[in-house]
Amino acid sequence: MTTGLWIALDHVVAPLSVAAWFAAGATLALRRARPALAVLVAAVLVTLVRVVTVAPAGCAGRSHVENRRFTAFLIPIRFRRRR
Repeated sequence: MTTGLWIALDHVVAPLSVAAWFAAGATLALRRARPALAVLVAAVLVTLVRVVTVAPAGCAGRSHVENRRFTAFLIPIRFRRRR
């Protein structure tokens, strides 16, 4: 696959990752523990798929990859619940 195809695939996977994390947080906020766990597992898997789609572009020396990784890993950290 070419780098352009990896980037295009990443543009498909990125919104899915964001939606999965948002759904996990919303489900947990509704106090639905079991569905929240299932959605959390899905969110982690989609995030791992996103890492796999960004890695080939990074190996090709694309400069935008650093920003994508930074953003992708900040999403779970930003929405942690404070006690």
